[in-house]
Amino acid sequence: WQPRRQVVMRATGAGSYKHQHALGGIGVRLDLSLDVDCMLSGLNFLLHQLPRPDLFTVAMPESMTPLATPGAYRAAVEGGYAAVAHPPKDYIYVSVSTETVVLEAKSG
Repeated sequence: WQPRRQVVMRATGAGSYKHQHALGGIGVRLDLSLDVDCMLSGLNFLLHQLPRPDLFTVAMPESMTPLATPGAYRAAVEGGYAAVAHPPKDYIYVSVSTETVVLEAKSG
């Protein structure tokens, strides 16, 4: 069996590397990209294109350390969210789901 034409799909993540060969056998070629690069590109696009992005900033006390307890973090940020009028040039992106991702993005 031969595929009629090749389909090219953009893919990220470990599964794309794992299944690249098998998908090639059915006519699907993967254009692989690093998931972090794609996530930051998409985030920058949304921050600059949405009229009112769901973007907030939290001012953390200087005394806060990465080893602080979750309760200390909650107390520090409770009620401290402020809407941001313009997208920042530098920011920290935090995503908490099945895995936790913390990325610091700096302009330049």
